[in-house]
Amino acid sequence: MKDDRPVSTRLTIPAIAILLALGPGCVTNQQAETPHANYSTVQASVDRDTDKARQRNAKGLEHLLVGDLDDAEQQFRSALQADVQYGPAHNNLGKILYLKQDYYQAAWEFEYARELMPANAAPHNNLGLVHEQTGELDRAVEHFRQAISLDADNIEYRANLARTLVRRGDRTDELRTLRDQIIAEDTRNEWITWAKSLNIDD
Repeated sequence: MKDDRPVSTRLTIPAIAILLALGPGCVTNQQAETPHANYSTVQASVDRDTDKARQRNAKGLEHLLVGDLDDAEQQFRSALQADVQYGPAHNNLGKILYLKQDYYQAAWEFEYARELMPANAAPHNNLGLVHEQTGELDRAVEHFRQAISLDADNIEYRANLARTLVRRGDRTDELRTLRDQIIAEDTRNEWITWAKSLNIDD
């Protein structure tokens, strides 16, 4: 199938996903139960230190914003060693693993973040990106729709859904509505151009 995605935005995790991981929704992870009994990507401390986890996560974001993936990964893993239930660090570690094309482990981290932060749309969006990248388009669509249900105003999530529906070969009212929303609301010129180029009107 022809790949109709805008070149400059192909399967990149939007920056908003990281910003959301720092928002008020992250406090829910402090009451959450550990979703996986056999967590293997870090050796977590028995005593949780959420403040240290938050500090390490912030350091990781500093490295990530300048493109230093290895140091960012180290900081996010350190955050999870301090508190394995700190959801934002799982989401951000997942982003690093995604960028390194380790999609299996990225999905693991995003799933962990999703369970710890059920009201946060970012992990669903990121899981959608993983499944889209690995060709599991139906699962990608499900996660993008879930992200939109949690954050309906986010045009990036709606654009990701539109792109995946196009890749899946859909020609539905849902896709036409998403196309019109991208044209009207998106500020990224390449996405607007892409949406205008879609030939999906019957």
